[in-house]
Amino acid sequence: MMSRPKFFFLFLLLTIPLCAGQAFAQSETPETPLCTVLKDPRAYDHKYVKVRGTIRLGFQDFTLHANDCTTKPDIWLMFAGDVATPTESTAGDTERTPNQNIVFAGSAFALTKDDNFLKLFSLITARRDKNPLYRVTATLTGGFFAAGSKLLTSGGTKLTSAYGHLNCCNLLLITAVSDVESDPPASSAVDGQVVSESGDPVAGVTVINKTPTPQPQLRAVSTNSEGRFHFAYPGQVLQFRKDDLRPLTELLDLTASEIRVVLHDSKLTDWTIKACTEAQQNQKRIGSDLTFELPSGAKFRKEGKRPPFTYYVTYAGDTSGLKIAFDPKAGESEPRADWFLTISTDERWIKDAAGKVIGIDAEGLWANNNRWRFTTFRNQAAAQYATTATTATFYNLVMTSACQSATGATPNP
Repeated sequence: MMSRPKFFFLFLLLTIPLCAGQAFAQSETPETPLCTVLKDPRAYDHKYVKVRGTIRLGFQDFTLHANDCTTKPDIWLMFAGDVATPTESTAGDTERTPNQNIVFAGSAFALTKDDNFLKLFSLITARRDKNPLYRVTATLTGGFFAAGSKLLTSGGTKLTSAYGHLNCCNLLLITAVSDVESDPPASSAVDGQVVSESGDPVAGVTVINKTPTPQPQLRAVSTNSEGRFHFAYPGQVLQFRKDDLRPLTELLDLTASEIRVVLHDSKLTDWTIKACTEAQQNQKRIGSDLTFELPSGAKFRKEGKRPPFTYYVTYAGDTSGLKIAFDPKAGESEPRADWFLTISTDERWIKDAAGKVIGIDAEGLWANNNRWRFTTFRNQAAAQYATTATTATFYNLVMTSACQSATGATPNP
């Protein structure tokens, strides 16, 4: 997968030159009708505001709206703290450095991550395919930046400040959330129990809760002696991990307050990576210690002048390709959480000849019949694609041809 552009987010930081250290006065911010702010945005420029409205989150859209006001431009939303914008757009900002507050307009902005924030983020990111499951209204406090409020010079060209997708909007940098409501209502928490095929509770299962966003909000717990776990205001993605049980990812019904999950023995589905045979060593393959066959019809390009190398394998005119990163860090990565918004998902452990887990193989089917697959090989590599059913079949031949070179001497083409 290609890296996402960050150029516009950098533009935002460069085009609001407040003095470093200048701060907003956030405490006891009075609530102002959203329409009042929209009708005279410059009166609130570079000030803290508290406004209430309906949040709209979709592809290239993260904006705040009032039912009784159609004044343009809209207000684009961003979170303070380390919370990335939960949708892709020309504004970028889909990745943030964990535990580091965003610095904007010369000041660092922190975000209050309380239950109100968890509830808001859970509800606005919940999806059925690409469609939002809830209409969410909330009161938001944050720093406000008016579009068109600053005329700046860059290389002799005058620039007007504007924010969001294609410079659409004013900006609210959210620092606190309160009074979150949804239509329809959602449960405030989920309690669950993990059991085996025989119905016995399973202790020590790692349960990971994520939001289906490019950089998810993530929490993890372990099941207790009764196999139970709990999350308040959970995200939509639940993952269950224990080495001797088949890994499982499910989409949570956010109206449910209690769920029961059955995990199966992994032995029947484990993928064991074996040593390359002599015949495999003589094939056209890429990699070094871990290698993959390049079947007839495959094209590839190699990135990197020195290790770690990344290969992009393509077939039959597909431009997205199969990406194989021979990088120990890539081998520790996970599929994008928003990829799990699927009709079906299938997962299995990847193990070495001794039965030790060395990775995970996950694949999914989207509603448009396109497929994705994400496979990690711990401390070695990761392979992934998101493509049509036809090219997915071909890329699966490449991925399942993985074997371990006995000598590590297989050359890279």
